[in-house]
Amino acid sequence: MWRTLLAVILTSIPVLAQEPQPSELPRDYPELRFNLNFTYHSLGLKLGHLLGVRRERPILSTYEGELMLGYGSSAETVVERQCRQEILQQGTSTRRTPAQDQEDLNKRVDAECRLFDNPWRFSLLNFNLFTALSGIHDDPVVLYYVNYYVAPSHILMRTKNRLLAAFRVQQNLKIENSYRIPSWSAVHPEAGTITGRVVQASMEYPLRKTYEIVIQESQNANNFRAMSVSDADMFVYIQRAMLTGRPMRIEFVRLYRPHGTLMSALFNYMTSLRVISVELL
Repeated sequence: MWRTLLAVILTSIPVLAQEPQPSELPRDYPELRFNLNFTYHSLGLKLGHLLGVRRERPILSTYEGELMLGYGSSAETVVERQCRQEILQQGTSTRRTPAQDQEDLNKRVDAECRLFDNPWRFSLLNFNLFTALSGIHDDPVVLYYVNYYVAPSHILMRTKNRLLAAFRVQQNLKIENSYRIPSWSAVHPEAGTITGRVVQASMEYPLRKTYEIVIQESQNANNFRAMSVSDADMFVYIQRAMLTGRPMRIEFVRLYRPHGTLMSALFNYMTSLRVISVELL
């Protein structure tokens, strides 16, 4: 009798939902830092949703896939928003029809401001990785890739973007909430803050590898901006924060144009914008 009564009492007590425990960073998650490997053009991480992965050829098989970068984005050639605005504001100095001028401007935007094609296409040779990707459908994922200038695998693969690893997004990843480097914003010609997801973090160029990121502004849009990172530890923090899939508040400064141009020429920085603070939202 008393056992039945105790069971009724226990089952009537409301059970509080437990918050998910913070997850640890995967042991094989990459940490991108400066190195002197001249064989590749780009090494990095991309965040988005898999559209699919398939096997090509019955013999000497490769696996080909597509990733839609960002959240709620659509297929198009992605250009850097601010770069596009600056070119369109400059206009043209020729005495041609408006339609001809617009065509020339569009060509210049595509040549100078292009970031990537969405969806982003990649190739892989590892069957186990292909199997793991086949099990990922609706979940956002972070892909680790390398783009070699020349490699024997290019004979088989349809792209130069070779996939090395894939990681499901972990929203409850155990990570510090923010990272900041010292900077005196008042001495720069421009300082600002934007909110968005970092959908790409990569080391670019053959000689002095620079740290570059691409940010999808707002929650869901084809609105992307490129920025550069000058601090190696901040770049590592951004890589790990990407795995959460969460938006970030990013504070940046713009270098003076002569200084920015000189730095870009010497160190191959893609932009004159430098990230000085990142906070997970």
